[in-house]
Amino acid sequence: MVTVDGHNRSLAPWGKIRPRADIETMNLRNIPLRLGLVVALTTSYIGSTLSQVVILKVGDTGSHAELAARRNPEGLVLLHNPGISALLARADSLKGSALTASEKKRIADSAPVIATPKSVAEATIRQRGYE
Repeated sequence: MVTVDGHNRSLAPWGKIRPRADIETMNLRNIPLRLGLVVALTTSYIGSTLSQVVILKVGDTGSHAELAARRNPEGLVLLHNPGISALLARADSLKGSALTASEKKRIADSAPVIATPKSVAEATIRQRGYE
Protein backbone atom coordinates (compact mmCIF):
# COMPACT_ATOMS: atom_id res chain seq x y z
CA MET A 1 0.00 0.00 0.00
CA VAL A 2 1.38 3.41 -0.98
CA THR A 3 0.06 6.85 0.01
CA VAL A 4 -0.16 9.26 -2.93
CA ASP A 5 -1.64 12.75 -2.49
CA GLY A 6 -3.15 11.68 0.82
CA HIS A 7 -4.94 8.64 -0.72
CA ASN A 8 -4.09 5.00 -0.11
CA ARG A 9 -3.18 3.29 -3.38
CA SER A 10 -2.21 -0.27 -4.27
CA LEU A 11 0.79 -0.77 -6.51
CA ALA A 12 -0.22 -2.92 -9.48
CA PRO A 13 2.11 -5.82 -10.37
CA TRP A 14 3.41 -4.07 -13.50
CA GLY A 15 4.33 -0.79 -11.76
CA LYS A 16 1.39 1.56 -12.31
CA ILE A 17 -0.31 3.05 -9.28
CA ARG A 18 -4.05 2.38 -9.26
CA PRO A 19 -6.81 3.05 -6.72
CA ARG A 20 -7.42 -0.03 -4.60
CA ALA A 21 -11.01 -0.53 -5.86
CA ASP A 22 -9.71 -0.45 -9.43
CA ILE A 23 -7.37 -3.39 -8.73
CA GLU A 24 -10.38 -5.66 -8.14
CA THR A 25 -12.06 -4.71 -11.42
CA MET A 26 -9.02 -4.35 -13.67
CA ASN A 27 -8.96 -5.90 -17.10
CA LEU A 28 -6.87 -9.09 -17.08
CA ARG A 29 -5.58 -8.31 -20.59
CA ASN A 30 -3.30 -5.69 -19.01
CA ILE A 31 -1.58 -8.23 -16.77
CA PRO A 32 1.36 -10.23 -18.12
CA LEU A 33 0.17 -13.66 -19.34
CA ARG A 34 1.59 -15.83 -16.55
CA LEU A 35 0.24 -13.65 -13.76
CA GLY A 36 -3.10 -13.27 -15.55
CA LEU A 37 -3.46 -17.03 -15.88
CA VAL A 38 -2.75 -17.55 -12.18
CA VAL A 39 -5.24 -14.81 -11.21
CA ALA A 40 -7.93 -16.19 -13.55
CA LEU A 41 -7.50 -19.77 -12.35
CA THR A 42 -7.43 -18.74 -8.68
CA THR A 43 -10.52 -16.54 -9.08
CA SER A 44 -12.36 -19.33 -10.89
CA TYR A 45 -11.46 -21.86 -8.19
CA ILE A 46 -12.36 -19.53 -5.31
CA GLY A 47 -15.66 -18.55 -6.96
CA SER A 48 -16.74 -22.16 -7.45
CA THR A 49 -15.61 -23.11 -3.95
CA LEU A 50 -17.42 -20.23 -2.24
CA SER A 51 -20.81 -21.18 -3.70
CA GLN A 52 -20.39 -24.65 -2.17
CA VAL A 53 -19.26 -23.37 1.23
CA VAL A 54 -21.74 -20.53 1.86
CA ILE A 55 -24.84 -21.72 3.69
CA LEU A 56 -28.19 -20.05 3.05
CA LYS A 57 -29.65 -18.37 6.14
CA VAL A 58 -33.07 -16.84 6.87
CA GLY A 59 -33.14 -13.25 5.64
CA ASP A 60 -30.38 -13.62 3.03
CA THR A 61 -31.13 -11.54 -0.06
CA GLY A 62 -29.75 -11.47 -3.58
CA SER A 63 -30.58 -12.69 -7.05
CA HIS A 64 -32.30 -16.05 -7.37
CA ALA A 65 -29.32 -17.53 -9.24
CA GLU A 66 -26.89 -16.34 -6.55
CA LEU A 67 -28.84 -17.71 -3.59
CA ALA A 68 -29.89 -20.93 -5.35
CA ALA A 69 -26.17 -21.81 -5.68
CA ARG A 70 -25.74 -21.82 -1.89
CA ARG A 71 -26.13 -24.87 0.34
CA ASN A 72 -29.61 -24.97 1.86
CA PRO A 73 -29.61 -27.47 4.76
CA GLU A 74 -32.64 -25.83 6.44
CA GLY A 75 -34.84 -26.21 3.34
CA LEU A 76 -35.52 -22.48 3.06
CA VAL A 77 -37.68 -21.12 0.24
CA LEU A 78 -36.41 -18.37 -2.08
CA LEU A 79 -39.30 -15.92 -2.20
CA HIS A 80 -39.27 -13.45 -5.11
CA ASN A 81 -39.88 -9.88 -4.00
CA PRO A 82 -41.76 -8.52 -5.89
CA GLY A 83 -43.51 -11.74 -6.89
CA ILE A 84 -42.26 -13.50 -10.00
CA SER A 85 -45.72 -13.39 -11.58
CA ALA A 86 -45.75 -9.60 -11.31
CA LEU A 87 -42.24 -9.33 -12.73
CA LEU A 88 -43.03 -11.57 -15.69
CA ALA A 89 -46.33 -9.77 -16.38
CA ARG A 90 -44.55 -6.41 -16.38
CA ALA A 91 -41.79 -7.67 -18.69
CA ASP A 92 -44.45 -9.15 -20.97
CA SER A 93 -46.28 -5.83 -21.22
CA LEU A 94 -43.05 -3.89 -21.82
CA LYS A 95 -42.01 -6.26 -24.58
CA GLY A 96 -45.45 -6.16 -26.19
CA SER A 97 -45.48 -9.90 -26.92
CA ALA A 98 -45.13 -13.17 -25.06
CA LEU A 99 -41.78 -13.84 -23.40
CA THR A 100 -39.74 -16.81 -24.55
CA ALA A 101 -38.75 -19.52 -22.08
CA SER A 102 -35.15 -18.26 -22.02
CA GLU A 103 -36.32 -14.68 -21.32
CA LYS A 104 -38.49 -15.93 -18.44
CA LYS A 105 -35.57 -17.93 -17.02
CA ARG A 106 -33.20 -14.96 -17.30
CA ILE A 107 -35.70 -12.69 -15.50
CA ALA A 108 -36.36 -15.27 -12.78
CA ASP A 109 -32.63 -15.94 -12.23
CA SER A 110 -31.76 -12.24 -11.91
CA ALA A 111 -34.84 -11.29 -9.87
CA PRO A 112 -34.36 -10.35 -6.21
CA VAL A 113 -35.30 -12.98 -3.63
CA ILE A 114 -35.24 -13.42 0.13
CA ALA A 115 -34.61 -16.69 1.94
CA THR A 116 -37.58 -17.53 4.19
CA PRO A 117 -38.99 -20.56 5.97
CA LYS A 118 -41.61 -22.41 3.93
CA SER A 119 -44.48 -21.31 6.21
CA VAL A 120 -43.58 -17.62 5.79
CA ALA A 121 -43.32 -17.97 2.01
CA GLU A 122 -46.72 -19.69 1.82
CA ALA A 123 -48.36 -17.01 4.00
CA THR A 124 -46.82 -14.22 1.89
CA ILE A 125 -48.03 -15.79 -1.36
CA ARG A 126 -51.53 -16.27 0.13
CA GLN A 127 -51.59 -12.63 1.26
CA ARG A 128 -50.42 -11.37 -2.15
CA GLY A 129 -52.88 -13.55 -4.01
CA TYR A 130 -50.20 -14.58 -6.52
CA GLU A 131 -46.75 -16.14 -6.52
